[in-house]
Amino acid sequence: PVRKVITGNETVDVVLAIKQNILTKENIQVAYEGKPAELSFMEHVDICTIFSNLVDNAMESCRQVEGNRYLTIRYTQNENLLLVTLENSTKENQSLGEGELPETTKEDKKNHGLGLGNVMEIVKKYSGEMEVKQEKYTFTVRLLFPRG
Repeated sequence: PVRKVITGNETVDVVLAIKQNILTKENIQVAYEGKPAELSFMEHVDICTIFSNLVDNAMESCRQVEGNRYLTIRYTQNENLLLVTLENSTKENQSLGEGELPETTKEDKKNHGLGLGNVMEIVKKYSGEMEVKQEKYTFTVRLLFPRG
């Protein structure tokens, strides 16, 4: 099969290709903005964990939305910093306080809702920072990594 280039980062593209059927079936529009992220400082398993969890969370959030379902992945980088932003549609929710992570929407709270915590641990591993922001109809995760 031909590998579809979505973001320009091979590992991220593989994760998105695996999720593509679900994204299409769920009518979630995926957009990519920016130059391919230089993620060579990360282990492939960590890239997979980050993007699998964040895309799964975005899909779960979009499922609750009637109408415009979207996921936007944005890379902004310079010689010192890499900013990875994932933004998706969400139903109207209360805003999160600083440092708060949202609760899982799944009934089995004991075995779900661990993904963002796992992402946060990986971000810390690479001396990065993670910001989670929930506004009226938008959920945003920003990952900031030092470079160089």
